[in-house]
Amino acid sequence: YKNIRKGRYCNLIPNSEVNHLKTLLNSDLVLTKFGTTTLELTLLNTPFISVYKAGIFNYSIAKMLSDIKYVSMPNILTGKQIVKEFIQSNMTAEKIFIEAKKILSDKSYKEEILSGFQEVQSIFKNTPINKPAADIILDEMSKS
Repeated sequence: YKNIRKGRYCNLIPNSEVNHLKTLLNSDLVLTKFGTTTLELTLLNTPFISVYKAGIFNYSIAKMLSDIKYVSMPNILTGKQIVKEFIQSNMTAEKIFIEAKKILSDKSYKEEILSGFQEVQSIFKNTPINKPAADIILDEMSKS
């Protein structure tokens, strides 16, 4: 990491439970696994790249038992790709670097992602606050 960033302004900040939301909110880009953090980042308007690589046995079983098109929450909730998902053999350093560079340097591309985040945020703005998150997600998934 130090050799790569030599001569460039770049900070790699590992997330911690102590400063979790502060870290996410103050980041220009986050590299994260699939899960709750993808929804948090969407609601915070922080661009991210989703990655996941499991053992081939676990991945094969999950793939056979699941028929979902997306794994990141904003993609699931909207039924379309808002953020890129890099899974298994598609998760390479080169692909992640290319996507990170595009998000950080292509303003219209970043705005497209943030626009998708607004679409997800509108789902929650139009939903009663007393409804459990699981019900909201299931309702949205059944629409698509």
